[in-house]
Amino acid sequence: MLTEQFFLQGRLKLETIPHEMRMSHWVYAPRLTDMQSGQVLLDLVGQCWDCQFAIERDNTFCLTLDGYPDRANWFELAFLPETGRVQLKASNINAKALTAQTFLPQELASYLDTLRVNPLR
Repeated sequence: MLTEQFFLQGRLKLETIPHEMRMSHWVYAPRLTDMQSGQVLLDLVGQCWDCQFAIERDNTFCLTLDGYPDRANWFELAFLPETGRVQLKASNINAKALTAQTFLPQELASYLDTLRVNPLR
């Protein structure tokens, strides 16, 4: 994965910063910055969230993450630039509880922290 990518005509910069979780087990943690405002929208560097892939879809930036070591629980974050919100979609047995939840970017990191402590089942 590239360590620095730009999306939505350069509006968003995604950095993936690798760090070793355990001996030779690497996690590529994302940091997402809004280049217009300079605001860091998401910073998961040093945490267990691994960036799997990032794409643009219908003027939305979508980021797929999974949590180390339980990679069965992955989810997609859809950053909606027109509303300034983030939509969370999960892919696991209890995904219905998370589907279509939206957050402000500053609420997201603390919510992901609760998911890390209480994994989805």
